[in-house]
Amino acid sequence: MLYRNLIIAVACAIVIPATALAATADNAAPSPEADTRKNNEQRLRALEERIKQLESAPPATSPAPAANSFNPAISLILSGLYANLSQDPANYRITGFPVASGVDVGPGTRGFGLAESELGIYANVDPYFYGGLNYSMHPDNTASVEEAFVQTTALSGGTSIKVGRFFSGIGYLNGQHAHAWDFVDAPLAYQAFLGTQFGDDAVQAKWLAPTDTFLELGAELGRGRPFPGSDRDKNGSGAGTVFAHIGGDAGVSSSWRAGLSLLDTSPQNRQFSDSNIGGNPVTNSFSGNSRLWIADFVW
Repeated sequence: MLYRNLIIAVACAIVIPATALAATADNAAPSPEADTRKNNEQRLRALEERIKQLESAPPATSPAPAANSFNPAISLILSGLYANLSQDPANYRITGFPVASGVDVGPGTRGFGLAESELGIYANVDPYFYGGLNYSMHPDNTASVEEAFVQTTALSGGTSIKVGRFFSGIGYLNGQHAHAWDFVDAPLAYQAFLGTQFGDDAVQAKWLAPTDTFLELGAELGRGRPFPGSDRDKNGSGAGTVFAHIGGDAGVSSSWRAGLSLLDTSPQNRQFSDSNIGGNPVTNSFSGNSRLWIADFVW
């Protein structure tokens, strides 16, 4: 009997304090370690929700430079030059190629002058569209809208649509602005066949292949306003283009790109200044179809 009472007493001495300790632990404030663990779990859940939102948002596939959603990207590019020419640039001609009246080709004027300067404004319209405006100031104190377009950014499969006024994707150099050229003026072939650069009021569809090798296919349908076309008073389109570009890297320090393009336009009364056999100035005109194939390769 004595041993039995002793065992009961020892058991009570162990169980009662343990129960009281458990009750105290339930009512006590969480430890700092528990707070840290809880905060980490909350932050992890918030990050997981953020990742889900980003993954569900439409991807930005536009090739145009990224811009702030609220404040447009604004750039002002000022260009100037000095020309020392042995011949009068007013008499500049490209032998065998009639250039339309009003098309600015040649080396420009002698001495100091203002080269083509640009004011550009670009911004994301929303998650689905990107817009741009490029206002060009020319050396003869005139100005013009060089580009004004809206482009999709969320179409699937590497496809994009551009609508407005923009430089065509034909060739290699045509889509670049003058300040990005490697030389002061455009190559002679661009001056003779495109009047320096072909930009039109058009719609463009372009597809970028999901391959390691760069492959781009595109087509445009436009008004046909600039040379080698003409500004016609007619419904419908006046020019169409198709182009394909392919390229890639060659080692760690070189790259290449090749392209094939077609420009088809139908000018009406496209006028150009010329001289007759007697050396007298005359004005000629051309109406018909003009088709230009372009092959380019850059290393």
